[in-house]
Amino acid sequence: MTQSGGKMKTRLLIIPTLIIVISILAVFAIDSTNLDKICAEKGGVRNGDVCLIDLGDPPVAEKSDFNLFNIKFMRPNSMEHFYYPNPEDTENRDAFQKFILIRLPEELGGGVDDVSAFRAYSILSVGEHCLVKYWPNEGRKRMEDPCWGSMYRPLDGVMIVGPKPIVNITPVALPYLDLSIDENGSLYVEPPVWTLDKNGVVGVGRNISMQ
Repeated sequence: MTQSGGKMKTRLLIIPTLIIVISILAVFAIDSTNLDKICAEKGGVRNGDVCLIDLGDPPVAEKSDFNLFNIKFMRPNSMEHFYYPNPEDTENRDAFQKFILIRLPEELGGGVDDVSAFRAYSILSVGEHCLVKYWPNEGRKRMEDPCWGSMYRPLDGVMIVGPKPIVNITPVALPYLDLSIDENGSLYVEPPVWTLDKNGVVGVGRNISMQ
């Protein structure tokens, strides 16, 4: 995963002078002036024994939070796990930062190569801090809480079966993350709003309209 925020460092191509000298001395002897000329022709600047060539900044996605991966690496009706908002902090991870990424089954739109084929939900079940899992089996294709038996549909994360004796008066769902895809097919997470009526509250859930 790559942080998309902030300006990335310029990439530099380093050409050791020794390699240039060996290849060109086979034809004729060159001096430091010639090396300066060769480096300048390649758009670089001499710095001691190396030629630094500025290749410019790689493209970055605007407004996106961080990159997950390219969509072609995940097949329909499959899942992956990732951590948010600190995917690279391997020493301070906990379940409240763990999410499940699902590429929907083809019958639910998972066969298209755009952002609509993907969903990202908190791995913590609603109201119960148990880790849900996505089951891709035919006739199942849902997320389930193995502790209390809650079930959630992958399309919107809504709880379709709740733990007894708890009764939900209004629909509830798993907290989720908004996703986007850039022109290269890279999948990104957008900054969430952690309220019950927006992206939800991890460990608590998300309110869903009756409509």
